[in-house]
Amino acid sequence: EKDEKGKEGEIKDGGIAVTKEYQTTAAPNVQPVSVEERIEIPFENVDYGIMGFIDMIDDKHCIHDHKFTKKSPSKNKATGEYVITPRDLIQISIYSLATGLDDVQLDYAVNTKTPKIIQLPTVAAETDKNFVLDLTGRVHHAIEQEIFIPNRDSMLCSRKNCGYWCLCEK
Repeated sequence: EKDEKGKEGEIKDGGIAVTKEYQTTAAPNVQPVSVEERIEIPFENVDYGIMGFIDMIDDKHCIHDHKFTKKSPSKNKATGEYVITPRDLIQISIYSLATGLDDVQLDYAVNTKTPKIIQLPTVAAETDKNFVLDLTGRVHHAIEQEIFIPNRDSMLCSRKNCGYWCLCEK
């Protein structure tokens, strides 16, 4: 078993390898016009909203979201095509609602033995955007009722990262 320094070095080396792969295969085909653009979707009659950062918008008005991962995205068993996760559909929809842009591309930098880049172009669907708007309304209602549901799928939902962890455990 490797020590922590060995793991850190391995992670760094893998990050460099997939970054080089992105630079040689994907980057030459895109011209950024905006990088790390802050977006906000305010809500009426409340003092909060949705805030995030878009990785990149290119000169063709396409939003790019960069994903660094150890595994390739899942494929549909029937078609063999890559599948965009529900979580990513929500993210895509938020970006589209905030910017008015519908073209989105997920750029996966996959840190495998042989690094690879997988690009999934898509369009933010009206049904997904409507789902996000409905979901935010439901979240608002839950907040008003002081109902807080743990999100165990989030890296923030942990003893280390959340001051409310103990309350959720009860």
